[in-house]
Amino acid sequence: MKNWYLIAVTPPAETAEEIDQLRKEFAEKYACQRALKPPVHLTLSEPFEIRQELEPKLMRLLTGIGLHQMPFEQSLNGFGHFGKEVIYIKADQHEKLMSLKKEIRRHIRKRFGHKDRHSFKPHYTIAYRDLSEEMYTKAYEEYQHREFSASYLCETITLLRYDDYKLIPLQTFPLRGQETLRLF
Repeated sequence: MKNWYLIAVTPPAETAEEIDQLRKEFAEKYACQRALKPPVHLTLSEPFEIRQELEPKLMRLLTGIGLHQMPFEQSLNGFGHFGKEVIYIKADQHEKLMSLKKEIRRHIRKRFGHKDRHSFKPHYTIAYRDLSEEMYTKAYEEYQHREFSASYLCETITLLRYDDYKLIPLQTFPLRGQETLRLF
């Protein structure tokens, strides 16, 4: 049997709650509920499918990645959109986040043959594909100028699995890496 997985950053509870409140406000105001289904997360890997018996191997891989990646400060600033169906909170795209994404992408491709098809634009989704064009226009008119900022220390990555079309967190992996001293 095969399962679908996703690797993500799940922010600390306080930040997740702040983002979730925005998602709920948005859903109520603009009649879109789909973004409320998954837990609050910043996607690091596109969904990928592997055999269920390979799940322990995937967990060992993520443990190893966590041992080599350092925790980092993640900032969120303002809102953006993809087309006319997705509105999101922008996450700063900095070197440590990009390094983590690159490492995950490389290992998932090497070990499981999955290749990401899209470029990486870090974000937290607040409206996802169930906005009518009219509601999108109203919403983005408001949110493109609305201020939002937050930051948190990213100390973990999370493995999530799709179960009956619902995204369930399976395990969290600490980032414990240490900076290496380069002498030359």
